[in-house]
Parts: sequence; structure tokens; C-alpha cells
Amino acid sequence: MQELTEDQRIKSANAAGSNDLKALVKEALRSLTERQGMLRAQRPYYSIKLAEKAESSHQNRYKEAVLVKEREIGARTSVRLLKSIEKSLRANRVMEVIIQAERMQVFLDGKTPRTLPDKELYTDRLYRAVGEAYLLQHRLSYTLSERGNRRRIAFLMGLPVGRPTSFDSVMANYPYKFIDIKQATEKVLATLEMCENSTMRCWLMYEMARLLCTQKNYALAKFYAKRCQREAHELGNVTWWLNGCFALMSGDMQQGNSNEVRIQVEEALEWSKKLQDPERVQAFLTKCAEMAAEAITADERKAIVQRERQIVGVMDEQQKIETQVLFKRMSIVPPGRRFSVLPRKPEAGELRAERRYLRQRGLSVIPGARTSVASTT
Repeated sequence: MQELTEDQRIKSANAAGSNDLKALVKEALRSLTERQGMLRAQRPYYSIKLAEKAESSHQNRYKEAVLVKEREIGARTSVRLLKSIEKSLRANRVMEVIIQAERMQVFLDGKTPRTLPDKELYTDRLYRAVGEAYLLQHRLSYTLSERGNRRRIAFLMGLPVGRPTSFDSVMANYPYKFIDIKQATEKVLATLEMCENSTMRCWLMYEMARLLCTQKNYALAKFYAKRCQREAHELGNVTWWLNGCFALMSGDMQQGNSNEVRIQVEEALEWSKKLQDPERVQAFLTKCAEMAAEAITADERKAIVQRERQIVGVMDEQQKIETQVLFKRMSIVPPGRRFSVLPRKPEAGELRAERRYLRQRGLSVIPGARTSVASTT
């Protein structure tokens, strides 16, 4: 029929008849092609008989034996990798745990439920161990000084830290991502969209929150941290709930939201009671709340300028000029006597200034009662 479409005999001087013949050939070819496709899809009787003749009982037994052997090797390899991860976890080597977990995940990605029936079980065990490793970082050291512990907390919470003067095992074993952070975020997000295992989803959402905090995208980081906590709450997994809480606290501490940190610490202290050894995490949480409540001593000049611009931006032209002049004059005043445009709590001791008679002559604007100068004779 296909050859007939190219046959020269169809072409003739009678154009109308030639076109009719071509149309008939094309319609017959189309109908025959569709019917062949339908018959192939329905697997007619002769194809079933042909498959039965080609089937071999010896070959089937061989395939079953190969499948059983592959399952045994897969289970043995999974157990070996998990034991290696647990060994590193007991030694507090978090970086090794994460490296071995990534290696095991690559191994699990190459398996199917047919070749590894307990794949979901191994995935759950893997990411429970990863959660324990991340939670293990949040601990205080009794060999470090107070300053060293504060540096450790600042490092884990994403706050600026100086160069350490002593060895810190947490900072030395921190699982860095030595790739572009945006590329890492896209990779984690793509994996999260396809992931079906709940424990693995907790890890992926925690990673998203951590990476977004590093990029200063605090709103989206909070969203993923909350999702991690919700997923962990449904699973009843305290470890991943606390990890999500630390991701939330990291963003709030970087933004200076001390009240939010305090609320999260109180909630985390209740959850930590479900742990087998809660004292370590509770001590870390208490120190975090203590650090968040302290005033941050930093150069606020940039924040002051930004605040002044916001204040000036809502004024009319006449007030704007006068206010700009006022802010200019305020910037000359020493910090101790300057009115701050930033919202802040009054510092202790600000209202205790007293005027010392004869010693501070001319400073009459300082509040406080006069005190007499002790006689030198």
C-alpha cells in the first residue's frame, strides 16, 4: 500500500480521477495503519502463543535467583553503611556522618522497591541518624571558656564570629557545602518536590531553611522551618522538630528578635524533655536565650541613617529640611548625650547621672541633685 502511493500509474491526464485514486490509497493506508496499531496494543492470540513458546522455566529460575542475590547484597550493603554512620555519630564526627549519608543516599537512589524491599526502612534509619548528627552540634563544651561557648552558639546561629583562639570540635566538624549556595538550594528544592519519604522531607526542609538563612531570606527560611516542624510533629520525631526550631532561632537571632527567640526556647525546652538525654540541649537553649536577650554592641550608624531617611521620607518639604538639619546637628553630639532615633530600651544607669558641684561647672542640663565636694583639708 505504501508503494502504491508512489506508483506512477496513478498519475494520468485525467486529473480528477487521479486525485480520487490518491485519496482512496491514502485513506486505505491510514485505516490499515491504525488497525495494526490497535491489534498490537491488544496483543492478539498469536502473539500470546509466541511469548509462551519463548518462555523458559530455567531462565525464570535464573532470574529469580539473581533477584534474591541482589536483594541480599543490597540489604548487606545498607546495614554496613548504616553501621558506619552510627559509628561516626558516636564519635561526634558530624562531617563524616553527612558525607557517608550522601554516599548511602546515592546507593539507595539506584535501588527500587523490587530490588530492595526495605528501602523505606533504611531511608528512615538514615535520616534519623542525620537528624541526630545535626542536633549533636547544639551542645555546650565544658572544656571551652564562656567566650568559646558563646562563639560556638554565634557560629551555629549564623551570627558574626571572630577567628577562634582555641580548637572547637563543632566548628571543626561543621558540614560545609563547598558549592555555590544558589545551586545547592535549587538541588535541594528539586529533590524536595519529588521526595515521598517523610523523614527525608524533614531533612530537605531543614536544609532549605538553613541555606535560605545563609542567603538572608528569613521569611522563606521561616516557612520551611515551620514545615519541617509540622512534618516532624506528625511523625512524632522530636529530633527533627528541635532541628527545625534551631533553624527558626537562627533567623530570629540574626534579625535581633529576642522575644521570638524566647518563645521558641520555652517551647523547645518542653519538647526536649522527650529526649533521652535532655540536659545537653536544654543548656544550649538556655544559653541561646541569654545571648538573645543581651543588647548587641555594634556600630549602629548604618541603621541610624536608614531610620533617619525613613523619618524624613514621610514629612513635607518644610519639615524635611528642618529635620535634616536637626539630624545633622545630632550626629555631632557625643553618643552618650545623643537622642537615638532607633527604638530601644533605656539602658540601666542612664537616669542616675548627677551633677557634681564645682567639679562639673556649667553642666546644668544634667539631672540629679547637687552633691557637695568633700573637703581636701
